[in-house]
Amino acid sequence: AIASRVRGAVASASFDDFHRNSARIIRSAVLGRDKDDRIRDTLVFHTNRLVITNIDIQSVEPIDQRTRDALSNSVQQAIEITT
Repeated sequence: AIASRVRGAVASASFDDFHRNSARIIRSAVLGRDKDDRIRDTLVFHTNRLVITNIDIQSVEPIDQRTRDALSNSVQQAIEITT
């Protein structure tokens, strides 16, 4: 269920938005938003009393080769601009 939430949120974000805000997008997808549109502090599964309080994002890697190439190109352009 959580992986599906993340995939859906990532699929709905533009490449640039996700590249700039990946942690916020993933946290929002997993924890959800409250009535004031703020990211919630916890995700509670009442059936087994599991409470998720934090998201530790180890890495973000695209599966699609085209997206991976676009990301690589974007990083390369950023490096060229700063040098």
